[in-house]
Amino acid sequence: MKKYGFTYIEVMIATTIFIVLSIIVVRLNIESNKNVNIQVDKQNMMMEAQKILEKSKTNPVSVGDNNFNSYEEINDNSGKYYYVTQVANIGTQGPPTLLQITVRVRKNVNDVKNEVILTSHFLKN
Repeated sequence: MKKYGFTYIEVMIATTIFIVLSIIVVRLNIESNKNVNIQVDKQNMMMEAQKILEKSKTNPVSVGDNNFNSYEEINDNSGKYYYVTQVANIGTQGPPTLLQITVRVRKNVNDVKNEVILTSHFLKN
């Protein structure tokens, strides 16, 4: 007499293999979503740093021979960010002064590892 179909052991083995593969796929999906969220945060922080840098260039602070540091907080739709703007004199050779602006944007105040740093130079008359 011929047997048709699968035995109980074969079905259990196939089900176990399917469950293990499903768990692996779900874990990969979760990890990729975390990485995408990290990259979106970095991109938002970079955009905020660029906005702050352009704002600092259009309204430069009056800097003598000393460095100028400002610390502020941003609240917008994408979240809360903290940033520090540093303006330093590089060239003190007369009326057009070469300034260096460094903007550091962080998600948390003390999170030094995950910050975006943007530096630019410009001339101030």
